[in-house]
Amino acid sequence: MLDSLTRPGDTGEPGGPDSAVPVAAATLAARLRAEQSPVFTPAESALLEQWLDKLSAR
Repeated sequence: MLDSLTRPGDTGEPGGPDSAVPVAAATLAARLRAEQSPVFTPAESALLEQWLDKLSAR
């Protein structure tokens, strides 16, 4: 996850190395919404969900 946030953005080429990031982020966000984690506080879950939504919109 950190690698996807810190390296240069997608070049726009379909199937490039960053093409899986939006799909993975959407999947993780859906799982977070379906099952509230006992590890995260509600505020942490909301922040993580917001980040994942932004990544899935790339």
